[in-house]
Amino acid sequence: MLHLFTKLTSYLFLVVVLTLSSYSTLKAQTLTSDLPDYPPGSLATFFGTGFAPNETVTLHVEHVNMMADDSASYDSTEYVPWTVIADSMGDFTTTWIVCSCDGDTLTAIANGTFGSYANVVFTDAAQYLSSITLTSDTSFNIIQGGSATFSYSFSTIATAVAQNGSSIQFNVSPSITNWNGSGQNGINNVGKTFNPVSFTDCVASSTYTGSVTLQTTQIAAGTYTFNIRVERNGSDGIVTMALCTLNICAPPVISAQPVSVTNCVGNASQLSVTATGATSYQWRKGGINVPGATSNSLTISSTQAGDAGSYDVVVTNSCTSITSSAATITVSTATRPIVTQQPVDVAVCNGATVVFSVSASATGSALTYQWYKVAANGSGSLIGGATAATLTINNASNGDQTDYYVIISNLCGTVNSDSASLSILGGNQTYSITSQPANSSACEGGSLTLSVSTNLGGLSYQWRKKRGHYSMRHRYYLYNQSRCP
Repeated sequence: MLHLFTKLTSYLFLVVVLTLSSYSTLKAQTLTSDLPDYPPGSLATFFGTGFAPNETVTLHVEHVNMMADDSASYDSTEYVPWTVIADSMGDFTTTWIVCSCDGDTLTAIANGTFGSYANVVFTDAAQYLSSITLTSDTSFNIIQGGSATFSYSFSTIATAVAQNGSSIQFNVSPSITNWNGSGQNGINNVGKTFNPVSFTDCVASSTYTGSVTLQTTQIAAGTYTFNIRVERNGSDGIVTMALCTLNICAPPVISAQPVSVTNCVGNASQLSVTATGATSYQWRKGGINVPGATSNSLTISSTQAGDAGSYDVVVTNSCTSITSSAATITVSTATRPIVTQQPVDVAVCNGATVVFSVSASATGSALTYQWYKVAANGSGSLIGGATAATLTINNASNGDQTDYYVIISNLCGTVNSDSASLSILGGNQTYSITSQPANSSACEGGSLTLSVSTNLGGLSYQWRKKRGHYSMRHRYYLYNQSRCP
């Protein structure tokens, strides 16, 4: 009897096994996921159908696009197999915490104890960002030191959804990438201001806008290209398809501004500017172009009253134009100096004091004087400190014997006096009257002139009246001494 029961039990077990095996063979098994793509750390839900009732099912996850020797780079605890028991209908539901392996394609595999098999393929948040486009101009031409603002927008896609169906929030950071150019400086020399600095709490199926302003104070002139990149949490990112282009040119630089001048009628007036990087100039008077004034200097050969005014110059190159500071031409009413009394020749004994003098006049401008001593070669040598209307030479000697003249100046110009000679008399050199005054007559109330000539210059005279007549004689010392000592 016992033997018969044992055989019956074995037979029934075999029938059950064969029945379950046939069940798994006859009915197709499926394994599906609640989403096609998951963000790292989220919960994936798998649904199994078609398994044998109450069948034990073992599940595990593999990387479809991972090489065999890459598995060591992942956390092994994320891939530990786990088991579930199918219900009486052969269905089950189970979950798995998604690994931190952005962009990978994965497969979940279910193996039942009665030979059931199913799998499902899904991805690990391969892409949250769908597109980025420029909303501003793609190219800017700016002056070195200026700035340019590029605007953009980007969109997110509808894959970042949590297990409860709500949107996943994530951050996006903008940056500059693929910097290239003909200038001498790299992206680190460019001032970059992102607005916003980062996008926080972004969600799926949304559009966001931003801008970046580039400041070029520290970058050389040239043409630069780059892309704007937005990136999610240091993982997936996208860049603008259209290149951003920045053309930076160097403006001309003025190193010496024009200086105001005051001049007299008839004199030449000149204004000038010093600039580097310039290709053309245009002088203006009161903001109106001066015809033909297209060099770095403006010359008015004969200044007239109508030339008075404010002048500037527009300095241009292929990049831009800059305007100098204003300079004023003032036309004075002063007159040029005129010599009214020339210096005269002087002859003195060795060791005497010599005085040359000049008289000049002008209006509206003070006069200045500078005396010169004529050298042996005929050139004038400036006498230091001799800047008055008179030139005094103390203790005259043979080395002082030459010609002397003075240049008189004012705002309107200069005038040279005649040259006057200094002669040093020797010990036996005499001086005498070479032309006596002639008798003259005049009506009462009228005027007459008496004159005398001597063989030497530089003498002084004293006229005296004698016995009802005028006669001329030398000063007392001339009468008592007719030779130099």
